Amino acid sequence: MAAGAAIGAARNGAGAGVHGHGATASQLGALNAAHASPTALAHAAPNSRVGMIASYDSAMTRALAMPSATPAQRAARNSAISQARAQLATASNKPVTASVARAVDRQLGLAPAPYGR
Repeated sequence: MAAGAAIGAARNGAGAGVHGHGATASQLGALNAAHASPTALAHAAPNSRVGMIASYDSAMTRALAMPSATPAQRAARNSAISQARAQLATASNKPVTASVARAVDRQLGLAPAPYGR
C-alpha cells in the first residue's frame, strides 16, 4: 500500500488495529462511553451519556434474565430487549446498527441478544 493510501485508510478507520477497532470506535461514536468503569457506570448522573448507558445495561440485564420457554415469554423478552435498544438509541449520536449494539453489549459484558425483533 502506498504511503498516501495508508494515510487515507487510517483516516477512514481502515486498518486501525488488527481487528479494525478504529472503525468500530467511529461507528460507536458517543456510545464509546460504554468503556466507562463499573464505578463510573454506577455513579453516573442519569442524563449523562454514561448514565444513559448504565440505564441501558440495567434494562438489558433485566430483559435477558426474563424466561423464554413459551411463545408469550419470548415475545415479552424480545419486547423488553427492543425497549432497551431504544434507550441505547437515545444515548447515541449515531445510528445504532446491529453491529453497534453487539459492540456495546460486549463492552458491557452482556450476553448476545437478538437485534431488531
